[in-house]
Parts: sequence; structure tokens; C-alpha cells
Amino acid sequence: MMTTSSTSFSSATAATGVVEALWLKRARRGPMDACDTVEFVASQGMAGSADQGGRRQVTVIASEVFDVLSEQLDTQVDPAMRRANVMVRGLDLQGSRGRLLAIGSARLRVGGET
Repeated sequence: MMTTSSTSFSSATAATGVVEALWLKRARRGPMDACDTVEFVASQGMAGSADQGGRRQVTVIASEVFDVLSEQLDTQVDPAMRRANVMVRGLDLQGSRGRLLAIGSARLRVGGET
């Protein structure tokens, strides 16, 4: 099980951040449910997720991106609209393809950026 905790990239240039929010998608095109804890399943993604076992098993977003959007739009942007599973602060996700992201005891390989 993983609760909101620290995150880091595993590499020679490791960076550390924090998990700010977690969401679970219970059905394709369904609502994103906010969670306090999630369970990561090796090679499957998040237990109970509609995307479990798919190509995009877990999606991660940076909260700083939504801070900038809120400023630019002069309104609060709900990060759940991005339909990601994990929101982090303090990690630069840009250019992270191929890197390992440590979230609690789980290790996620970043497969791409959207």
C-alpha cells in the first residue's frame, strides 16, 4: 500500500519530491476517485484501476504545471481533469522517459510523456 509520501527518481542525478494526491479510475471514461492510499501491483499498475495491466498502467503529473495553468487562466484548475493517478511536487517530469520513479516501495519506469 502507498499513502501520500515522498517520491524520487533513481539515477545519478536523483531528485526528491512528494506525492500530493492519488486518484483511481474504476472504469474506462469513468470518474477519477481521490484516494488516501493505493496499492501498486508489479507489472500491472494500480490495484482496482481500469488501466491495470494496460500500456499506461500509472500516469503521473506535476502539481507545478497546474499552478502555472491556474495563474495563466486566472482560475483554479482541477488536476483530476487530467485523469492522472499520481500528482507529485518537486520533481521535474519533463525529459524523464526511461527513468525509474520511486513512490514508497514501488518503482515505476517512466514510459513516455504526454
